[in-house]
Amino acid sequence: MNKTMLYKKGKVAGVNIESIKVGDDVYSACVVDKDDEDAFSVALNDGWGDYPSKATKDSHSEDTSPDDELEDKRPPSRAELEEKATELGIRFDGRTSDKKLSAKIADQLGE
Repeated sequence: MNKTMLYKKGKVAGVNIESIKVGDDVYSACVVDKDDEDAFSVALNDGWGDYPSKATKDSHSEDTSPDDELEDKRPPSRAELEEKATELGIRFDGRTSDKKLSAKIADQLGE
């Protein structure tokens, strides 16, 4: 057996997976048999790397902060709406409400 340690950024739950800290970052680490080419290539394609610097963040990892989750759920700011409207060539002025501007953007994008 040719075992090697693989790393993935963030905390990943699972059997034989440990969390380690490298600098300010948290990684998950597990041991994989390099001779098992299928398991090894699946792990690499899933974001695991043989060095922490080669590891990517797991989409199922637990290291998302509450602030990140809130930011994803908040409505766009007026500045963001105006930027997108300008980018899409949508006409608006100070009397255009955020709701109306959002609707115009959604219409333009086909949403």
